Amino acid sequence: MNILVTGSSGFIGSKAVEYFISRSHKVWGLSRSNEKQLRTTHYQFIRADLSKEIPFLPRIDVCIHAAAESPVTGKNKKDFYNNNVVATQNLLEGLNRSGCEHLIFTSAVSAYGDIKHATISEVTEVQPNSVYGMTKLLAEQHIRERGNFKVTVLRLPGVLGDGASSIWVIRLIQAAIKNKKLYIYNPNAPFNNAVDIGSLVKFFHALAIGYQDNSHELYLLASSGQLTISQIVEKIIAETNSSSTV
Repeated sequence: MNILVTGSSGFIGSKAVEYFISRSHKVWGLSRSNEKQLRTTHYQFIRADLSKEIPFLPRIDVCIHAAAESPVTGKNKKDFYNNNVVATQNLLEGLNRSGCEHLIFTSAVSAYGDIKHATISEVTEVQPNSVYGMTKLLAEQHIRERGNFKVTVLRLPGVLGDGASSIWVIRLIQAAIKNKKLYIYNPNAPFNNAVDIGSLVKFFHALAIGYQDNSHELYLLASSGQLTISQIVEKIIAETNSSSTV
């Protein structure tokens, strides 16, 4: 199977590339950044800035669209719009020309905005209140309207794993390793708004090899169990053998 991964130099994209190669698929990684060429006949790198150009692509079966301007890297509204919306529009043109059959898009729970319910689902009303959330939602809409292929949208929570940096759990771990004081809010609140990167890329693979029709699908992802914020902090302190206090 021919797989394209956008944002292949980023956290999610690079892990997806590694996993699909390990499953013996032919993989193309696309990024505007330079990246180290992997020593395998199963991988080729395409350097392109999707916000400025429509990429010329080989014959693609499935695309994992993980390229994005994140809240960590975004500097202004123009960056978010160009790299999340315009880039997606240009990618769609390239994919339509390549004969792509399935696009898996990594959207975000930020599309829901200020969540006021104890639980949310795929049918919860979306009211993004950040530029990041709005541009992710706009990208979803463009994909559904302009893609000539099956679409799967994944609204992702924080993604955990080696190389992650943005989610608050990672920041707590980093602080605990340095034995710094840990600050938390709502300690008794239940939390499952995170997924492991290993589980996520396996889900990408399951979606890629299992599609059968041209319907559109939406998934809101979360961890299968939940802990309170206090329980999470206790585990972090124990696992890092930290002297941090809360």
